[in-house]
Amino acid sequence: MTNSVSTDHDPSPYLVPEPTVMARSVGSEIVMLNTKTERYVGLNESGAAIWEACTTLASESEAIDHLMETFDGTDRSTVEVDLRSFVAELEAAGLVTRKSH
Repeated sequence: MTNSVSTDHDPSPYLVPEPTVMARSVGSEIVMLNTKTERYVGLNESGAAIWEACTTLASESEAIDHLMETFDGTDRSTVEVDLRSFVAELEAAGLVTRKSH
């Protein structure tokens, strides 16, 4: 699995963390704190990869393409379902906002 996300195109990310959310990498995982709710959220390696792709790349499609490369051998429909489910959970928890076009 690779963790580097190229940002040599549109620098505006697909998802933007809410201003009240602090996120830090801890090894291959990410720990987040919503300072408004004082709730901690931990992302495992897979969740961290999705988070990095969605908060770095400019579109859902780019994030899916990157994750397919990261998790070699995973089919597109599985990545799409997993990404959309994960993003819905992040939105419901008030951790991210989708970029407006």
